[in-house]
Amino acid sequence: MTIYKLFDRLPKTPETQIQLTIGHSGSFPKRDVTLDVSWANYTIANKQFCLVWARNLDENLDWKLLTTLPVNTTEEAQKILYYYHLRWLIERFHYTLKSGCQVEKLQLEEEERLFNALALYNVVATDILLLTYLARLMPNLTCLIFFSQIEWGIYNIYFHKED
Repeated sequence: MTIYKLFDRLPKTPETQIQLTIGHSGSFPKRDVTLDVSWANYTIANKQFCLVWARNLDENLDWKLLTTLPVNTTEEAQKILYYYHLRWLIERFHYTLKSGCQVEKLQLEEEERLFNALALYNVVATDILLLTYLARLMPNLTCLIFFSQIEWGIYNIYFHKED
């Protein structure tokens, strides 16, 4: 049975409505939406799955999710939708690790060195994401809440030096 046939078996009438704040995407600004939510639990090959369908056609939202987490209540469905909603932040974190920190270029042969390098790069990537989102939320905020005056001076000299 394909996943599309499984979703065809979901109740067409929503079991509940859930309020969720979603971030901007393309031309859509950050906004609060009300989602009609249905779910159904299935056993396939002795494994438990849940299908969650959240939609708001006025907002052009139609999320069909397959999870191994059980969903039997509105609160559990809301948790699944919240996790899905966070996927963009997780994707941005991995993108920052790969592109901003260029961890794929690390050529460390010992497991311990690779582990230590990744631990450091995870902190750096988290800080870069924090700065990025703070700058978007509060563009007039001074960088001195994150950097000391000496650190900012060093960065300023480095990035404005004449080549």
